[in-house]
Amino acid sequence: MREPVGVELVALFAFLRVGAFFISSPFPGILAPPSIRLIASAGIAWGFSDGLSISNVQNIWLVIISETLLGLAMGFFLSMIMYSFAYAGELVSQQMGLRMPGFVSPVAGDLSLLGSAMSLLMLGFFAVGTGPHMLMLFLYRMFEVIPIGAWEMPNRLGTVVEVGVELFSGALQIGAPLISAVFAAQLVLAILARSVPTLNLFIEGPALTTSSGIVGLIATAGAYGPLTLKLVSKRFEQIAFWLSG
Repeated sequence: MREPVGVELVALFAFLRVGAFFISSPFPGILAPPSIRLIASAGIAWGFSDGLSISNVQNIWLVIISETLLGLAMGFFLSMIMYSFAYAGELVSQQMGLRMPGFVSPVAGDLSLLGSAMSLLMLGFFAVGTGPHMLMLFLYRMFEVIPIGAWEMPNRLGTVVEVGVELFSGALQIGAPLISAVFAAQLVLAILARSVPTLNLFIEGPALTTSSGIVGLIATAGAYGPLTLKLVSKRFEQIAFWLSG
């Protein structure tokens, strides 16, 4: 039996999709209190509800489940960008010698301090740039691409492979400048070790590699802003393609 769908029910369905998206999405971030994410989801859903319409639904519970899963999938695919930044920080930390227990973030668990810093750097550039505007456009466009109650989980094994490739290629693209700086410092140390045999590399080596990584991060931090917005914009288009079936 079909049931009529009113504005309140449309807002509820939109709230489920947006709320699930904010649960698995890096924005506004896991550090945001649940009440903030709840209020933001409700406000966005209510604002979108006037422009959304569905005639009838066959099963309300089925729509609730599909909208929740769709929101979780959208947030998960978007969070891969933050994981790319974190993985890039882990690659650089390994080269800088910052993967020792004393340099591991107590908040992020096994994630090193540099990995946490890269993730927060990405979130900061997204927040102060055009990221929030892009995010609102993306959420509204997804309601146009996949109307409420019309989503069917696509059976695409290639999507999983593509997400994994994007994760590692993005991490290499992000961490390449810092890895190059640390590699140059290690090359200098290798030359000095051959030229000055009395040089104690166990003392000067970690200081030089750590300093080169920090200097490289400061020098290239400005380039991460446009890169972040470029990666996020590309990912929004990919999510619409991946989930539209």
